[in-house]
Amino acid sequence: MDSQYEIHFVRAEHKEVLRVSRRHMSGPQAWEIALMHAGACYGEITQLAAHESIMVLAKRFSISGVRWNKASHTISFAERSSLNSLKLFAPETPVHSPPCPRTLQQTD
Repeated sequence: MDSQYEIHFVRAEHKEVLRVSRRHMSGPQAWEIALMHAGACYGEITQLAAHESIMVLAKRFSISGVRWNKASHTISFAERSSLNSLKLFAPETPVHSPPCPRTLQQTD
């Protein structure tokens, strides 16, 4: 069963909070979700194996201070409905995705 998690991070000197529904959460997953929210492509993120590489990408997107916690407060039915309709899709298992358009070079 999915649980609600809050991901807190700083983006370009502004604090942001995302609420996501997932079965599990970890530090690296929180960084991935924050980066995707900032505009990084899923393919860019999944190809990064080392923590240092994720930090380089985070710097490029002005992301820092990522942390997560389980959402402990109860939300109303209306809030839950809107969250379900806007649920962020971040696969639990790797999927093959097309290359990120930003990484493709124009060929003429």
